[in-house]
Amino acid sequence: MSEQSTRRLLGWIVGVLGALSAIKPMRESDLFWHLALGRAVLRAGRRVVPEPMSVAALGDTRAVPEWLWDLACYSLWNHGGALSLTLLLALLGGLITSLGWRVLRGHDPAVSLPPSALIFALALPALVGRVRERPEVLALALLLASLLLLRRWGASPEHSPRTGLALVAVGLLWAQVHGTAPLIAPMVLVSVAPSLFAHLRRRSLDRASLALLSGVTVACLTGAQGPGALLALRAHSRGDAVAHLADMHRPLWESFDPTAAVMGPAFAALLLLGLGGMLHAGRCWPRRLGWAALGCLLASTAVRGLAPGALLLLPLAASGSTALWTSLHARSGRRATFGLAALSFAVLARGAVWFESRQGPVGEIGVPALSQPMGAVPTLRSLPAGSAVFASMDASAALGFALDGRVRTLVDSRTPMHFDDLQFAMSRDLQRAVDPSAGFQRYGVRAAVVERDSALCAWLDGDARWRPVQLAGAWSVFVREGEASGGPRITALSPCGPRWVRAQCSLEASRELAAQLTRLPRDEALMVRASVALACGAPLDPAISPLLSAAAATRPLPSWLRPLRARVAVRQGRLDEALEDVTALCAEGRLDALAELAPALQGLGRTAALRAPLAAAAEVMDDATPAGVRADLASVLATLGDVEGARFHATRAAALGSERAAPVLRWVARRHPDARARADADAWARSLSER
Repeated sequence: MSEQSTRRLLGWIVGVLGALSAIKPMRESDLFWHLALGRAVLRAGRRVVPEPMSVAALGDTRAVPEWLWDLACYSLWNHGGALSLTLLLALLGGLITSLGWRVLRGHDPAVSLPPSALIFALALPALVGRVRERPEVLALALLLASLLLLRRWGASPEHSPRTGLALVAVGLLWAQVHGTAPLIAPMVLVSVAPSLFAHLRRRSLDRASLALLSGVTVACLTGAQGPGALLALRAHSRGDAVAHLADMHRPLWESFDPTAAVMGPAFAALLLLGLGGMLHAGRCWPRRLGWAALGCLLASTAVRGLAPGALLLLPLAASGSTALWTSLHARSGRRATFGLAALSFAVLARGAVWFESRQGPVGEIGVPALSQPMGAVPTLRSLPAGSAVFASMDASAALGFALDGRVRTLVDSRTPMHFDDLQFAMSRDLQRAVDPSAGFQRYGVRAAVVERDSALCAWLDGDARWRPVQLAGAWSVFVREGEASGGPRITALSPCGPRWVRAQCSLEASRELAAQLTRLPRDEALMVRASVALACGAPLDPAISPLLSAAAATRPLPSWLRPLRARVAVRQGRLDEALEDVTALCAEGRLDALAELAPALQGLGRTAALRAPLAAAAEVMDDATPAGVRADLASVLATLGDVEGARFHATRAAALGSERAAPVLRWVARRHPDARARADADAWARSLSER
């Protein structure tokens, strides 16, 4: 097979890989406000629309910067649901990887295949890691298309008008789908700057380059915000909001830690290969260096800038790596080829593992089960039109879209970008306030949808001004006392915390459960039924296990999932699966599920298996580790014959007053090889019994 055929085949392969990588669960809560805004644009017929779902205090109208993306997503969702939208993302994922491969291969005819493979492996997280149900994915495709068009523009001395018009068209489209559209102007400036300076030295004007620069500058400011897009870009790179969003704050050193991250180390490697190769070759590539500088500037503003910044590094990295490869191959021959192939494969495998763990499982379609409180929709729909509903940032968008303006939500994940720093700070404060009643009064909140395990849920449940009316999976719905709609107060079932029954599993609890289940979708009804069954010792529906497996597609795992999955696994006798979840929970300092697993393991003579969760709890909780946990860990270590470990934890448990440490201390007093340690253990054991 010729090299040209190999390149063409590889181009198809990377395109298919990019498309397949986009077939994954839809985890972005932003999707729902994009759908709501798309519906609003369709109804209004313009880019400035009546606010579709947020409370009136946050504004009556809304400019929609990504209106074209929102409109396309809503149209696809309305006609084909998640499948149609996934097909669009797969198309864009394949387009991005194909364009990335062409950028690698096209900016320097001397670029050879082995270094291209390494650069592509390094760039793959940037190419596919941001392919999500956000308009950013189309912006990345347009960025790569701009690089290819700029290469064609620079390669042609006569500057083809068709290429210039294509670049202006890219700027126009970019401005309608994402706020990063102004980026195309400095990209063009970097590309035409050498020609402009050359003409200035000759005291002439490069009219074609000036026309191109002017055209794309105007085009990228034709979005819904107009020139205000520049202010929006500035706002997204500073202020209070960006400090509280992992995706928007400036990259930290841990962003470049190769043991914990992928995007940052890949960015650094691309930059070093490009600069190192340029220095090794003793040449300067001004356009590629300018794009790389622009990429570094972009990456320095926010973590989310690492991906587009890495794409801007591709031309420099491709040429630099080829310069280094030429020298290396001349000295080492086939060994260099095999070594580079192995390195490329290792980088590719590392990226694949990272991608699957963060965004997989690849191949699943749709919104993960139980990831949104859709069971709350019927209850909220019964409220008077225009009622203000408080919910978390992730839940508000889905509720607002589903209710189509029937209620007004507070507050969704548009807040940091579309509203302001104060509104975002307010939403965080209301979630953690000791008493949020003033904020609820300010916004006229008549109902709240809150996570069961949140402090806010416990506050609402303990405040006589609110009544719990609906269990919606991992969420509960509260309405103001005196509100005619919403339903009766839940009294026997518990709306908050790990226990789903307030006192005992009474007939009243059974009646409330039956009433709740009639108002819930299948998945949430199954979760509520299983949770109450666990609390009451009733039989479990076998369908709960596959449902929880489907819910595990949410990344990161929701806080309620592991405890419930562990309890279900214990009840069903799948103790190894339960042990894995309980160990992970103990590593977070959450010990509830351990109390159910321990007796089951001990009953089967597998006490030693408790070492992993107990040790994980002691490590993470350190001095705050409960005495009982230390005593249990000491007992397990004694069973395993670890006399020093048993002594350490038993003594600390004794110091905290746990009498359960006494048997272990007496065992240490008999078995420890050091006489002083034996005496000390015996003294502690006697102290516990004589106090």
